[in-house]
Formats: sequence, structure tokens, C-alpha cells
Amino acid sequence: MLTDGEALLNRGLLLRRLKEFGISGTSWWKGLDHFADWRNTNLLGPQQIPTEFVDYLLYTASTKPKNAIEIGVSFGGTALFSFAFFKALDPDFEYHCVDIDNSLKLSKKILKMLPLSLHIPNTSDDLAGTVFDVVFIDGNHSYSWAKRDYENLGKHAAKICAFHDINAKEYIPEGGGAFKFWRELRATVAREAPMIDFSHAVPGPGVSSDGLWMGIGIVDFSRKHEAV
Repeated sequence: MLTDGEALLNRGLLLRRLKEFGISGTSWWKGLDHFADWRNTNLLGPQQIPTEFVDYLLYTASTKPKNAIEIGVSFGGTALFSFAFFKALDPDFEYHCVDIDNSLKLSKKILKMLPLSLHIPNTSDDLAGTVFDVVFIDGNHSYSWAKRDYENLGKHAAKICAFHDINAKEYIPEGGGAFKFWRELRATVAREAPMIDFSHAVPGPGVSSDGLWMGIGIVDFSRKHEAV
């Protein structure tokens, strides 16, 4: 990917690279059965719906960010693929990772090639108010933490704040999760910055009859204007 450069802005090529890398095989959800041939056999790999993830990356790249921070990195698959993508476009790109536990499954060789800036063990509280171009929120999925991560870092994003699992109804028992908080943001933030939903879940087993599952939501602060 690092040698692909700007060719990665082609959606078809980026999807092929993601398929080669593989999505996480640590947990397998029925809702991803149509991507079964993309499943990785090891611990690494993004845990998002592939097309949602790629469209988030491509949209974010259009704002030409210089750095990003991911809240909740687990084994590091999403961070690794994201960093490789952004670094292919900008060799000076910086990628930061925040998590309460160190569960990364990245070799020293990989970290030398892609030197992630690790803030582990930490939470967004420890970096509150820091400005990053891109903030990707995918940590604790309770409502209180979705809101807290946004207040600490998301709302300070210079260009893009993104949430994973904006359609994940399974987290509603946890105060509503990102599902509830994303919908609350629509009532205010959409008046001053574009809000975009990538929702590609297929209705059926493991999802729901209405197709609401996973999903990535973007607030595009790069196009922020005076609130109306």
C-alpha cells in the first residue's frame, strides 16, 4: 500500500487492498456473511463493514489531513490499515492510538515501518482538548463514553470526527450507545457542519429487518460554517 500512493484513491483498488489484508477473524458476525471470503485467519484486520470503512477513508482523505487519532484500537487492524492508507498519500502523516488496554498484535517490524504513536493505557480524558485533524471514535460503546470521547476530542477535530457503530442497536441497553448519541448530534451539529452516514448493512440474520447495524458517521468540520 505504501508504494501505491495516490492510486489508493481509486475505490476499487482500496477495496482490493483491504480484501488482501483481510477483515478481523477474531469475532464473526452473521451480518458479515457476504464478506466471508474477506475474513482474516489471524487476529489482525478491521472490524468494520469493508465498504463503510473504505468510504470513510476516501471521504476523509479528500480533506487532506496531516494526522489522526483512533479511540479504541483493539488488536490494531483498523489503525494499521488506516495509517498505511494515509501515509501512502502523505509520508509525514501521523497516526495516534488510544486504548485502556494494550491488545495490539503488531510486530516490531511493522511498527518500525508504520510507527504508530501509542497512548496506551489511556482514555480520551488524558488527551482532552488536543486538536487532531481526524478523530475516529470506536472505544467503549456506551452512551456516556460516546459522548465523553466526543467532548474530549471529537468536537475539537480540525477536519473530521467519525463514529463507528452509529446504527448498532445492540448497545442501546448501555444508555443508548453511539446509536443514541449520533442522533442527538443531528439536532445541533448538522446546523453548522455536514453529517454523513455510511450504512451498508444488509438486512437479514445477524442484522435486523431494517438493516440498522454497524455504520460509520462523519461530521465534516472542514466545511463548518456559522450555525443557522
